[in-house]
Amino acid sequence: MLELPGSVRVALWATRCLAGDLPVEQVAPRALPDVDHVAGLVPALSLWRDLGESAVLVALGGSGGLSGVPRCSPQALAAVAEAGECLVVPGVGGLLVPEHSTFGSSGRRVDWTPFDADPVPVHRVEMLSLSHLERSLQTLLTEAMADLEAAGG
Repeated sequence: MLELPGSVRVALWATRCLAGDLPVEQVAPRALPDVDHVAGLVPALSLWRDLGESAVLVALGGSGGLSGVPRCSPQALAAVAEAGECLVVPGVGGLLVPEHSTFGSSGRRVDWTPFDADPVPVHRVEMLSLSHLERSLQTLLTEAMADLEAAGG
């Protein structure tokens, strides 16, 4: 079974949190149950909720592409490029970039670092076209099918 990247899972649960359906402290355990320690997520989500943000988006830097990342500092862009993923808050502007490491002798840890970024205009968020989403889904399905064929399934 294919697993969604951590940022995608966090974005889904965080958006539910911002809608008032889930306490901020429950986002990490639900989105990242396989991670032993998560730092930096609760303060950022609390701030975004208090500022009235209504959605958390994700930008994935697959194949070095960073087109989904809003305008930000070179340091933020470098962090996103290294991580290959980030959370984006379009309304108030901002990024959270994960850094994965070990926790103790065999655990996993994710530290989320906040960066400033320009807000994303509403028309840009709304223009996430169905054709782009369909193309992305087709690419993922093609890759998954190739993986299944390579595994002999």
